[in-house]
Amino acid sequence: MMGNGSSVTDDGGHGLDNIQKRLYLYFNDRAQLNIASNESGTKVEVSWPLVFDRKMEEAEE
Repeated sequence: MMGNGSSVTDDGGHGLDNIQKRLYLYFNDRAQLNIASNESGTKVEVSWPLVFDRKMEEAEE
């Protein structure tokens, strides 16, 4: 898994767990989902590599 290494579903976050799994399917270890919580709230950061699709670029020309 990415990010903090623990499953997001431990606290009932099934949506974030789904995002984490999909990112792994598309990008393997090149994407990250980081979750940080404290008394004032929760911060979620998602990052993935920039990918260019040559077929889409050719279709726009």
